[in-house]
Amino acid sequence: MNIALVLAGGIGLRMKTERPKQFMPLLGKPVISHSLLSFQQHSLIDAMYIVCHKEWIDQMNVLFDPVYGFSKLKAVVSGGNSRRESSYLGLKEIANKYHKSDIVLIHDAARPNLSQKIITDNINAATKFGACVTAIPATDTMFISKDGKLIHGVPKRSAMFAAQTPQSFQLENILNAHEAVSQDEEVTDDAGLLLKLDLPVALVEGDKKNIKLTTEEDFFLLQKYMGL
Repeated sequence: MNIALVLAGGIGLRMKTERPKQFMPLLGKPVISHSLLSFQQHSLIDAMYIVCHKEWIDQMNVLFDPVYGFSKLKAVVSGGNSRRESSYLGLKEIANKYHKSDIVLIHDAARPNLSQKIITDNINAATKFGACVTAIPATDTMFISKDGKLIHGVPKRSAMFAAQTPQSFQLENILNAHEAVSQDEEVTDDAGLLLKLDLPVALVEGDKKNIKLTTEEDFFLLQKYMGL
């Protein structure tokens, strides 16, 4: 089975809004509803789970209303104090109900313009390799700076990719990685946990329109992309 785990733990600090960005109206619907709809409409997705900050669970539960049509939505899980902890709590909830070989697609609620092709490619790659990340090739020259003041290196641009979501895994693989890597290790996403253990993670081609809503400029871009 294929399960979508949508992370919606943000509280809207960088957007400077009273409500978290996942609740902001975008083309007449909350941002998160667009992300959920992508999974709801995909024939290979069997279930959806949301991880949300505990203060916003009541508002998130509104999405169970039949008017939204999210028949695959199974539960809203209270998140933790970090992205890693929230992801782990969601994975544990899923592990209580699904098989260790099932595929989990971990996606940011604030990426509402997710294509059906990316979902399909994630499922195929995670099934074949055990883990994958969605990413797009870097188009700008990248610099390495150890102090934020001087340039200390220029990595080869053809080897650089910008991460997106979903990041998808066989359930057993990602749960084991969460539990095997120390909390003291600096890891920014779920795929990084597998890399810490020298486990393979495949690349899935992303889309420049699959942007994450972080700033007001992103909001206007998404309106343009999704309103076409």
